[in-house]
Amino acid sequence: MKRKIQLTFISTLLLASISLAQQSDKIISQKVDSLLADAFEKGMFTGQVSITRNGDNIYYKQLGFADWESKRAIDKNTLFNIASLTKQFTEEMIHQLVNENKLSYTDNLSKYLDLYPAETGNKISVQMLLDMSAGLGDYLRNPEFRDLEHTDYSLADLIALIKTEPLMYEPGTSRQYSNSSYAVLGAILAKITNQSYEKNLQDRIVKPLGMEKIYYSKAEKATQMNRAYGTQINFEGVKMSFDDISNSQPAGGTYTTIDNLLKFTEAKLKNTLPSGKNYGSDSFAGGNPGWNASINYNEENVVAFVVMANTGGISDALTPRINSIIKNEPY
Repeated sequence: MKRKIQLTFISTLLLASISLAQQSDKIISQKVDSLLADAFEKGMFTGQVSITRNGDNIYYKQLGFADWESKRAIDKNTLFNIASLTKQFTEEMIHQLVNENKLSYTDNLSKYLDLYPAETGNKISVQMLLDMSAGLGDYLRNPEFRDLEHTDYSLADLIALIKTEPLMYEPGTSRQYSNSSYAVLGAILAKITNQSYEKNLQDRIVKPLGMEKIYYSKAEKATQMNRAYGTQINFEGVKMSFDDISNSQPAGGTYTTIDNLLKFTEAKLKNTLPSGKNYGSDSFAGGNPGWNASINYNEENVVAFVVMANTGGISDALTPRINSIIKNEPY
């Protein structure tokens, strides 16, 4: 009889725990709903959010339009520009090369690319490029990139442009956000594998994770009618859509869906990416004036989420708030 009471008590505790977990997910959904509704009503957000716990989807919501002029709806098949989140793919593929003993974090730049004179290139390590501490600047700030941006340019064209830029500081002495560093990492990847960055992306990220609908080149993007357009808002609060596609490169510009990006985010959380690297818990974002996307993954609560917006800046603002909601903290 005593054992039966104990088993009943344990069963009750388990059911209570499950009930609390379910209630927690319900509260998360309610609070995130409220947060997104507020951002949408203020004209700050248009896009979608998806949250999983232990791989199970506990929340999805879309608000706004892929194109505000035609009122084309957003759904899970809508392609978004993930901007600098492309760097997450580049980083993972560099870790894969290290895992395959084809590259070392301590290797110097001159071993692979003739970007600078040897005395300079030998000071720059692969790790410095990953950490953005190599001294390279940002090609987006180079006026000459404006002439290149909307052409069918190649990674080699971009590297040729970066090659003309002076270092911002002595390698390893500081740290500054650098799109140029990740373009160079992409060129190193292509050099070592003797394959294009795009082919590596397909073989090393897309296929292993079972991802679909990821588009890299300007020509590919142009054929996808379900892509979201970027959004600008005038002083009267009127939203105007603009379709401004260009070639992607290893530092940014890839187009994909929310489910695809969530697959990658969950793989980082579960440490199941091909590199075998333990990524821990972290948050990353990418964006420009018309776009903003972010990923977040946390080992402690086994939650991963993605925010995709076709408005600039808002994912950066929503991500820490959603993270606080999940942790039951003030947001």
